[in-house]
Amino acid sequence: MRDSMSNTNTNTEAPLEREIQQLRAEAEELLADVAALKAERDAALAENEALRAAITGSAEQSAKLRTALREADAELVALGERWASKNEALREQLADREDRYQTAMAAWDALRAEVAALKASAALSRRDLAWSIMGIDPEESCRRCGGLGRRVYGSSSTWRGGPGGQTMTPGVCDLCWGTGHAKRRGTDLRRVENEIAALRAEVAALKAERDAALAENEALRAGRDALLAENANMIASGGGRDPAVGGAASGGDGDNPRP
Repeated sequence: MRDSMSNTNTNTEAPLEREIQQLRAEAEELLADVAALKAERDAALAENEALRAAITGSAEQSAKLRTALREADAELVALGERWASKNEALREQLADREDRYQTAMAAWDALRAEVAALKASAALSRRDLAWSIMGIDPEESCRRCGGLGRRVYGSSSTWRGGPGGQTMTPGVCDLCWGTGHAKRRGTDLRRVENEIAALRAEVAALKAERDAALAENEALRAGRDALLAENANMIASGGGRDPAVGGAASGGDGDNPRP
């Protein structure tokens, strides 16, 4: 009887032991799965934190870029206003200098025509300049040329003076200046020539001032174009978004990007 019960217990305990071992194996597998899941969770949390840090850094960079773009826009507007003001002043200066240049050229042309007329008049012969033709009273004739309006100089420089060739050279009288009259003198050619030289110098100076003003205007335009190009490059590097619209290039909601 006892042997029978012992065999029965033995037969009952064997399947139970196997079931317990199976349950233990399943429990160990479950524990391993839990540990793996925990590791995956920790890795996901670390990756999430890294993504949050990257998004925060991107938002800060985007904010700095927007600030830089706003400052560049303000500087561009200020530069444009300064350029427009200075350009207007330069235009007025150029117009004034152009008027002065045209006036000087007109005076120069008038003097050249007067000199040409005087030279043509001085080329008349002695016979044409005789007292009877000129109608000059002998008592009122020029004491230097005798009423002829021309005389012979001892140097090729004639009435101009200064260095010249040592030759007897005829020329207009430098006292009556071609009129032959003691009281009614003609145009002082020496003074006219000095005025022409002064006008030439003034015209050259006006041309130089005009060229300098044009060069300064070109430099201002080049500076404006360079600043516009720099602003366009900054906008392009910010993802092609208008800085006034806002929002990060990564698809966030403005200053508060979503992780």
